Amino acid sequence: MDGSSNLCNNPFVALFENVEQAEVFAIGAGASGSGLTTQQNTECHPVKEITNTENQLKQSYMIERIFLITLDTDKTPVEERPRQCVFLDNLVTLLDGQDWIDLYTLDQAVFERLTLRDPWSHVINTKAKGQYLQPEVEGQIGEMRALHYLYNCFVRLSSDKMALPDAKEKVLEIIINYSKLCLKTPEVLDVENTEKQVLDLLIGLGQDCNDNPDCLLKYFNMVAVEIGDANSDDVLTMRATFLNVLALVKQQMNNFLQLDDPRSLVYMNVIVFFSKIDYLAKVLMDFSWPVDGVNGKVWQDTLIGSTLTISCVPPHPRRGPFPFFTNPSQKTKRDHDSTEQRLWLSINTLNEKVYEIFLNMLKLSPEVKHKVLQWLADCLHANEGRGKMVSHFDPDLVHQLNAGDGFFINLSSVLLRLCKPFCAGRSTNILKVQVEYTMAQQFFTSAHQCTIYNLHMKDLHKETMLVRRSAENEVCASPITFNLVTEIFFLTEKCLSIGLNAANENFLQLNQQLHRIEQVYNDIINSPADGARRSSEMRLVKEEMDKGMTVFLSYKAALSETELVEMSLDFHAASAILLSQLATSDTCRPSDSNTMSLSLTQLNEVRLPLTQDIPKPLSFIPEFVLNNMIDSIIFCHRFKESAIEALGEHLDHLMTVFLIFMSSSRYLNNPHLRAKLAEALEAVMPLKAKSLNSPLVSSYNMHRVFSKHRLSVHISQCVLNVFVAIEMTGQSVEFEQKFNYRRPMYRILEYIWQFELHRNALKRLSTEAEDTIESSDPPLFLKFINLLINDAIFVLDEALQHMTQIKDKQNEKDSGIWNDLTDEQRRENENNLKQLGMIVRFFNITSHDTVNTLEMLTREIKTIFTHDVMVDRIAAMLNFFLLHLVGSKRKELAVKNKDEYEFKPHELVSTICQLYVNLGQNDNFCLAVTRDGRSYSDSLFPLAEKILQRIHRPPNKIAEFTLLERKIKAVAKEQKIEEKITNEAPEEFLDTIMGTLMKDPVILPSSRQVVDRSTIARHLLSDQNDPYDRSPLTMDMLIPHTELREKNSTMAHRKQSLLELN
Repeated sequence: MDGSSNLCNNPFVALFENVEQAEVFAIGAGASGSGLTTQQNTECHPVKEITNTENQLKQSYMIERIFLITLDTDKTPVEERPRQCVFLDNLVTLLDGQDWIDLYTLDQAVFERLTLRDPWSHVINTKAKGQYLQPEVEGQIGEMRALHYLYNCFVRLSSDKMALPDAKEKVLEIIINYSKLCLKTPEVLDVENTEKQVLDLLIGLGQDCNDNPDCLLKYFNMVAVEIGDANSDDVLTMRATFLNVLALVKQQMNNFLQLDDPRSLVYMNVIVFFSKIDYLAKVLMDFSWPVDGVNGKVWQDTLIGSTLTISCVPPHPRRGPFPFFTNPSQKTKRDHDSTEQRLWLSINTLNEKVYEIFLNMLKLSPEVKHKVLQWLADCLHANEGRGKMVSHFDPDLVHQLNAGDGFFINLSSVLLRLCKPFCAGRSTNILKVQVEYTMAQQFFTSAHQCTIYNLHMKDLHKETMLVRRSAENEVCASPITFNLVTEIFFLTEKCLSIGLNAANENFLQLNQQLHRIEQVYNDIINSPADGARRSSEMRLVKEEMDKGMTVFLSYKAALSETELVEMSLDFHAASAILLSQLATSDTCRPSDSNTMSLSLTQLNEVRLPLTQDIPKPLSFIPEFVLNNMIDSIIFCHRFKESAIEALGEHLDHLMTVFLIFMSSSRYLNNPHLRAKLAEALEAVMPLKAKSLNSPLVSSYNMHRVFSKHRLSVHISQCVLNVFVAIEMTGQSVEFEQKFNYRRPMYRILEYIWQFELHRNALKRLSTEAEDTIESSDPPLFLKFINLLINDAIFVLDEALQHMTQIKDKQNEKDSGIWNDLTDEQRRENENNLKQLGMIVRFFNITSHDTVNTLEMLTREIKTIFTHDVMVDRIAAMLNFFLLHLVGSKRKELAVKNKDEYEFKPHELVSTICQLYVNLGQNDNFCLAVTRDGRSYSDSLFPLAEKILQRIHRPPNKIAEFTLLERKIKAVAKEQKIEEKITNEAPEEFLDTIMGTLMKDPVILPSSRQVVDRSTIARHLLSDQNDPYDRSPLTMDMLIPHTELREKNSTMAHRKQSLLELN
């Protein structure tokens, strides 16, 4: 088909009187459209004298090789010519038989080539000598897609080693100008589906240019440059073309959101390409901005959001879909592990691609960087609801209004990759974080100001900080421009807070739900229902279990992906360096009197105890920074403990931060967060290592930070600080919640007791407590053991009471009383029994923790427990519980399935008896045991001895207890004499609280009541108020009652006389 027929099919021919006029215009338009000057165009029209110089031939051959077009039909055996070309017969006619193409006629030649409807019908053989063309190039001769043809010309020009230097620039100009013409005014060349051509070209990503993989990038860099330079109609058309390309990509991405679908990577590469060119990156960011960014969920529906949505986590945990881990009960653990490994590979590959997209754009230009950071900040702000309390009560509402867990797990992974440069090794780049960033927004009045100073995140100043801000801590000096490290750091921390940690929480709830379903399944197995009904119920529950396990395994695969876990821990280790330096460094001072910047310039040695001055920078650190660190450690402890060990020396940074913020409430105001630090400290403890004599090789670093860390000697004091602070904060801590907070501390104390370093530290604290026991502020160790005894008394009492209730209900059920009830009443009773069992299980576990801790401490720390302030309480406690466990009431505790309730009475009896032995060397303790008239009797110890023999305690342990029994009986005789004296004593000699004979009477200054010094000292350990009128009271306010003390000495002489007489 010739050129005239091509133009006949062009709708723009209707603007001319005939085809000939259109043809003349087309040649001119081709020149004009390609950007050639008027002078150059006019030189092309006159018919030149046909000459065929050597230089003209070289130009012509070069053009033939690049554009695969020719005016020469001769089959000359010239090596420089391609073997086949498209013959431009119309141009030959216009040039009156000229058989070569030069730079003057190239413009018309390219125009005719691009307007040919069927180039293949114009292909001729030049019969060149040799095989110049590669097979893939031969397939491009008749390329009908304009952009593909022009790009292939660009590729051939880039790789043509015989190209003439003086002609190469002109040839390149024509290629680029015609490419722009295709994008700006495609109707001139009758180009259809321009965006489809661009997309097809990008999907290939320059695969035809194997020698230069950046060829396509260079090509579009030249073609798209005008998008950012002007706003004319044709440039807007070009921009619209690229927007349409992105629309096609988004459409395809929505079709291929399956994690293991390789087609998603194809379109991901297109987005990567856009991120590499400044002008195209702007188009990408504009296209990815949601119309209504207030709703958090719409962000995952954007193009960039769709790249983050590809995950193995189901879009909805209850409604699915569930593409992975289907029918989990029918597969082995090896099958699940294999699926997990395969998913990890896919997750890592996709997240690397998305990371490349963000990194490319952050490096392109300030404008693109601003758009990227604003996109991230606005996305996080719109999804704030994920981190709020409502997410625990109405997950469906959270799902409707916010992006999903899969989206945020991936976004966290991408941001953590961006943090790698300041988290690597011993890098001090983390010190570049400008903590004033969190407070700066409140001092800016416009979004433009925020942009100028690189402040993209919103409402950080409304977050709760580690330390409450005071007026002097407010930043009010001249603002500073924040660096990229600062923005990426706080963006990542915020993303982890509302994203990854929220997903972890959902994962833990799934875990608990599975345990509940398993319990229901076991109940059905043990139910008395008929076989058919039971089988039906078991089938339904098993289906529910399978569905829950599918979701659980999907979450586990996403959250435990190796790269994500390692990057997260490295990031938190770097954050720990920053926090420890901010908390302890004297060099953290305003860097410039004219700015609001606080700077850290170097790493300084961290020392404990901390100074009294609270560092100002801590009032700029949101609590979620520390909470993220804690949650990450706890998650790894539960599901990937090997990752903690793999931290190596970085584990030291985490230990340092734990100790700093556990050591003083002045550095961390939130008592709940301080309590969570103890849980994190337990998480880095090698729980499987039961003794130092046989440490596990895989736990070397975890052992090391407890034994060889530079600040490890402070661990015990820090644990005791938090233990006491839970009760002494003055803030509301739910009564039973404090036991949950303290449970990790019992584990820690048990573990560190193995180390002589820590035992000696606890002994020093005990000695200091004895030396300052009457201080106005009770010493730490005294407050600790007082609360420990309080806890033991409460939880043991609750446990025994609940065990009695369970025994009663079991008796009712066994007696047949429940058989007379309706089905609904029986179910209610079963549920009540189950609920009661859960409660008693908690109290039994906690009671073992408290009693075991007391026994452990009293092995080497004794005198503080036998001091007048404490001895009566601990003796009375031991007597009371030993009587319940070995006396006549023990039958009330004989429940079925003791293990189900974690009830271990034999262990309790053994531990309590050992406590007696530990303290029995002290006469004051023995006297206190006999002084307890409520529970002690001469038969108590013989009953306990029988139990010890029955449970086969070692003979030497039983012998020690027997010797103690004899000693206590001797002391009991003395006690009877004292009771006689007490009964005869006037009321003024008796303690008004305890009713016992006072040794050191004192007057309470406000209520003027007289009590024994040891009695009021014990009271003040947990309550700093007068027990009679609630006025403030400390030990130094007590008034000695000298007169009454002298009278007491007379009573003491009488007691001694009676003892001697006896």
